[in-house]
Amino acid sequence: MKSRLFATLSVAALALAACGGDDDGGGSPQDQVADMMIDALNEEDMEGVEIDEDCVRDQIGELSDSDAELILEAGPDGDPEGLSTDAESIGMAMLDCVDIDVSAVLDE
Repeated sequence: MKSRLFATLSVAALALAACGGDDDGGGSPQDQVADMMIDALNEEDMEGVEIDEDCVRDQIGELSDSDAELILEAGPDGDPEGLSTDAESIGMAMLDCVDIDVSAVLDE
């Protein structure tokens, strides 16, 4: 379970590729990416990990439509190709949205 959390965070850092095929048809591409990212991070339900959902939504809201669409097309385990450098920077900034108490995670 720990490795899945770190893999999820790595994906976020590399391109925010935590989105999926569950498109409810509502909201902007950025909203859909944010929903999928939050779902993926909450799926971990690990002790010592807190997600600032407002921060996630604010960061992902900065994505261009084309970057958000590329991420949605790649899916949760995909590696979207052709993302802008802005999207990669946003991915790195996403790490600030997740607070990890390392000792609590290691104890689990």
